[in-house]
Amino acid sequence: MNKTNDNFIMLPTDDFCFKELMNNPKVRKGFIAAVLKIRPEEIKETCLLPTELGRHMEDDKQGILDVHVLMQDGTQIDMEMQILELQKLPKDVKNGEDIMQWMKFFSGKNREEFEDMAKTNEYLDEAYRTLIELSADDKKRLEYEAREKALRDYNSQMENAEKRGEERGIKLGVEKTKKVFQHHMKGKTKEEIAQQCNITVQEVTEILE
Repeated sequence: MNKTNDNFIMLPTDDFCFKELMNNPKVRKGFIAAVLKIRPEEIKETCLLPTELGRHMEDDKQGILDVHVLMQDGTQIDMEMQILELQKLPKDVKNGEDIMQWMKFFSGKNREEFEDMAKTNEYLDEAYRTLIELSADDKKRLEYEAREKALRDYNSQMENAEKRGEERGIKLGVEKTKKVFQHHMKGKTKEEIAQQCNITVQEVTEILE
């Protein structure tokens, strides 16, 4: 049984929430059209390919979604979408373009902001309605909160690792030390870290200790 909490709403900047929104065909179509700078009517269909959220939380692999797009003229496009990449918009994007409206929606922090953006067009309205449904689903909320916690823990571990790395950086070099800890957090062995960082296993051991 679902219980609605008026004070809670998922944030699309979480890759779990972003993926759930993209599971909605209409939302996906509107967003992809905005990314491609075309009218949604030009898209015949889109297919979200099965992918998994990054297990090791690599900075460049969080929440990647693969999408197959079929245009009305028969053109086929394979896309890779990633919520952390939405901040890297091309410099030529103008405020009036649809992608800017989606950016504002994805960066929303409360129901009022999402509701305002929903008035922009039918696709953002669908995204808002989907967000409300997701937020009222107890099971989805637990998954969302678990993902949020995992990301917070990862970021905290990386901050601590970087701090430790900086403290030892005087002897072995700050950047090299940071790389060692980054590989260590991804589950790499000392031997693999040594090879990736072009240092000895003994140096890896000294840094990690």
